[in-house]
Order: sequence, then C-alpha cells, then structure tokens
Amino acid sequence: MDFKLEKLPKSKINLIITLDAGDLKKYADQAVLNFSEHAKIKGFRAGKAPKHLIVEHIGQNRINDETVNVAIEDSYSKILLENDIEVISRPKIEVVKFIPNKELEYKAEILVSPEIKLADYREIAKKSGQTEKQEVKVDKKEVKDALNWILNSRAKYIKIDRPSQKGDLAVVSYELRNNGVKIEGADQKQHPIILGEGKLAPGFEDQLIGLKTGEEKEFSLDIPQDFINHQIAGKKIDFKVNIDDLMQKDLPKLDDEFAKSIGHFENLELLEKSIEEGILNEKNQAEKDKFRIALILKVASQSEMDISEELIESELEKMIYELEHDIKHRGMEFDKYLEHIKKTRDDLKKEFRDKAIERVRIALVMREIGKSENIEISDEELAEKMKEVLTKLGDQTQNIDHDRLHGYTENIIMNEKVFELLEKLAK
Repeated sequence: MDFKLEKLPKSKINLIITLDAGDLKKYADQAVLNFSEHAKIKGFRAGKAPKHLIVEHIGQNRINDETVNVAIEDSYSKILLENDIEVISRPKIEVVKFIPNKELEYKAEILVSPEIKLADYREIAKKSGQTEKQEVKVDKKEVKDALNWILNSRAKYIKIDRPSQKGDLAVVSYELRNNGVKIEGADQKQHPIILGEGKLAPGFEDQLIGLKTGEEKEFSLDIPQDFINHQIAGKKIDFKVNIDDLMQKDLPKLDDEFAKSIGHFENLELLEKSIEEGILNEKNQAEKDKFRIALILKVASQSEMDISEELIESELEKMIYELEHDIKHRGMEFDKYLEHIKKTRDDLKKEFRDKAIERVRIALVMREIGKSENIEISDEELAEKMKEVLTKLGDQTQNIDHDRLHGYTENIIMNEKVFELLEKLAK
C-alpha cells in the first residue's frame, strides 16, 4: 500500500492511495467471506461453502465491488491512524483505476482541521487581566428587589368585591374576533392574569381596570405587527371579556418570622446577607463569562487560519437547529415563526454568517491552545462529566448518540481547562 498527500485550499487534502496485488488478495478474500456469511448455498451451512461456489453464486462483479469497498474502508482508516490525520468530514471518494487482483488506485478528498497560526495568547491574557477585569458590587436596591420578589412569591390572594386595580389577580374568560370572524383556538376560559404585568396584548389589561367580578366588557385593540402571537399580529381584534373572579394580593410581613419560614435563617438580617451573597456570586459568574468571551475573541481575531465553507455551513446549520429548538420549546412551530418574521432559513443563514465564522474561529483556537499546552483529559474526568450531562438530560437520553455525547463532553472539559489556563495567565 502506498499513498501521496496533496494539500488543497481551504483546509482540504487529497489522499491518492494505491493498493497492489498483495493488498487486493487480502481484501478479495474478505469480500468473499462477507458474502459467505449470508449466502444460501444448497448442501452447506452459512459461511461453510467453498470459495469458488460462493463466487459462482454471488457473481464476480459483485465480489469485485465488495473488494473495492472493503479495500477503501480499511486502507483509508489505516492511513489516517498511522499518519495522525484528523478529519472533520466524510471523504469524497473517487476510484481512479481498478484492475481485479492487480491494482486499485483511488482518491479521498477530505476536510481536515485548518492550520492555525495562534496569536500570542499568553501575552494577550496577561494584558487583558491588567485592563479588562472588573470588580463587581451589590447595592442595597438589588437586595431589596430580590426580597420583594420572594415576598411576592409567598403572597396569598383574597377574593374582593370592588373594582379591579393594578396588581390584582383577575381570572378571565375571553373571545377574539377579527372582522366579525371568530379566531379559532384563541379563546380562553378561566385564565389568570396579574393586572399591570403586561403579559397579554398591549392595552388588554388596561381595559379591565375598574371592572368587578361578573362584569363583561367588549373592546377593540390594534395589535402591533411584531406581536408574538402570529394569529393576531398586525390586526384589529375585537375582544369580549368576562371577569370570572377577582383577588387582591396579600403580602406576608417582612420580619424575622418570614425569614425563618423560607429557610434556615434565624433572622431577616441573615436572609438579606444570603441574598446579597447569591447576587454577588451571580454577578461574579457573569463577569467571569464576559471576561472569558472577550479574551478568547481577542485571541481568535488575532490568530491566522483558513476556514472552509463546509465548516461555516455546518456551524450555520447548528445555529438554525438551536433557534428552531428554542422556538418549539416556546410552543410555536418553526415554519410559523419564519412566516411571522417574514424570513426564510437562507435569510437567517445570511444574518448568522458572521457569528458562525466567529464561533468556528473560537472553537478552533480553543482546540489549538489545548494542543499547544498538552492539556489532557483523564478517563475519570470524562466519566464524571458524562454522568453529569446525562443527569441533566433526564428522559432525553433514550435516543442519544453516545459517540457524539463523548465528543461533546470532551469539548466541555477541554474548553474549561483552556479558560482556566488563560485566567491564571491573566492574574
């Protein structure tokens, strides 16, 4: 077996692989064996028939085709392994010449990781640490707002017999019409809303202020073009609303007893201190993430690499998938979403292209830094992280691709180790 390697533009290479008669004999024997395991030849058990009978039964042309397939699959894999060639796509195979029992020559065009000339990431990290790290603080208003949120989450609602006000809980039933035609699927029964939160159509809740339990009101609203519900966006909608029930919020008293009721806090002061620490931790994490992204973007932008269109397209597909998954999670069909924003998948790809290139550059740079620093991942680290990822996925693990999970988990660990290295350099 012999091969030549030709470098092509955009991180592609051509492997020209030649196999001689000795190589082909081994692969021809394997091809016959592959067929013999399933061939039904009278008088012989599966896999036990003589070679010449199997060839007669299957036909020499099919044996030749299988020989080529087996030869390419095995020789291609061996060349990659023995020469430490990392590929990131399936090869484009072209058989140049095949003379049965004598010679096979084929080409394999493959996409490999691009050659990267890394920027001086150590120096960039040191300079970034001196100029970009920000100290975070927590002010009293943030603690107060968090306390108010906790108070509201523990509130009780008491039925009232008075006109509704902002902050009241209204239980409503309503119908929607457009030009006198009922909008199918838009009606609601016994739907709870907090008046003033603005979670429904703009102006809807304002129309309910002053109504009492049992009262009904009809009104019309011009719905904005960009409203999330595509059924009514950009239309004049007629509403018929009934107030089924009204309740006012009854907040608990903010004191030591309240602090004791929600956790292991002896008094209100300790609860406030815990909230402050929690906010500080969140801010520190946000600042850490912000610093990491800014730092790796600098390294990526100053590094040199020739990115193939295939890598960019693959990242674009990933970004579209992420968006589609998010939209479906919110309860909307992706095609309806595209219709609502008046865009196609290709339009989104054009919008996402710069971000996709940025993401590819960052991923390649992170990987290259890991190689340069000889960062390794132990089996124990990988097993522990995979267990953590599987736990988070919960019921979604049934149809999971474990090879992809393995690669995904390795990337998570490697990225964290690279970031930790850069952060140490930045101190």
